[in-house]
Amino acid sequence: MTITDIHHSYEDTTIPIEQQDIEVGEVMIGEDSKIYNNAVILPNTKLGKHTTVGANSVVSGIFPDYCVIVGTPAKIVKRYCFEQQKWRKTNNNGNFID
Repeated sequence: MTITDIHHSYEDTTIPIEQQDIEVGEVMIGEDSKIYNNAVILPNTKLGKHTTVGANSVVSGIFPDYCVIVGTPAKIVKRYCFEQQKWRKTNNNGNFID
């Protein structure tokens, strides 16, 4: 797994990317979250509590509490519904679909 809060911008093509300015973006991982093998968490990402990240996912953005995200780029595939007391499938935006 890789968690990084830096990004090398590539603004000037005459300078190698490693020698260019570094941009920093906060990464927040909610309590009791699980990140599986080979996932990459990029700068400016916020994972809510009890979030599960699938193996080999590339994660960027803000994700709510109690959700499962997978893919490249990572998308929400299900969230816990407290009203029904069960996990439910969602669309990519986290809206329930079943």
